[in-house]
Amino acid sequence: MTTDFFNKKDSFEEQCKKFSELLELSRPVSEDVLFSAIHDEEYARQLIINKRIPSKFMKLLRNPPKVKSNHKSTHPHSNAELIKSAAVALIKWGKSGFTKVDAKTLETRENACLACPNMVDPGMVIQKIIPSHKISNKVGERTGKHICDLCGCQIHKKIQLISENCPDKHPELEGMTRWHEPI
Repeated sequence: MTTDFFNKKDSFEEQCKKFSELLELSRPVSEDVLFSAIHDEEYARQLIINKRIPSKFMKLLRNPPKVKSNHKSTHPHSNAELIKSAAVALIKWGKSGFTKVDAKTLETRENACLACPNMVDPGMVIQKIIPSHKISNKVGERTGKHICDLCGCQIHKKIQLISENCPDKHPELEGMTRWHEPI
């Protein structure tokens, strides 16, 4: 699957059709199958691995797992989108000389994220397995494992990178992000 396999403008129905093409099916997968594949990395992997073994494949399609998630994301991100975003961020950071922000900028960014309604618990498997610090009172570690609901990034990592920007506009300051930086 390419990283731009799903277009953000695609309806859920169109995404079902595209996912069925990936699985080499003649009809779209059910919404339950796509939803489970998006939220359960192992299920998605098993679908792809077993697509040439009809008995296992059909059983997987007929019995998508019930996804248990307390993540209430209004901006769900696929694993492919998250991986693409991380790769782009790493390349941009490399081009900046792997430079991190100064202590004052780090604190400003972190304070903005701590006050932001888009700071949520990780919901995707890929977000949960990325190593992170436990919440502490130390600047740079106060967001713990939380992610940004808008971009899907792990906040404590993103706020440190000089090459990164907040994806949200400041609610009061025109032309600025929530980090108080120019858009």
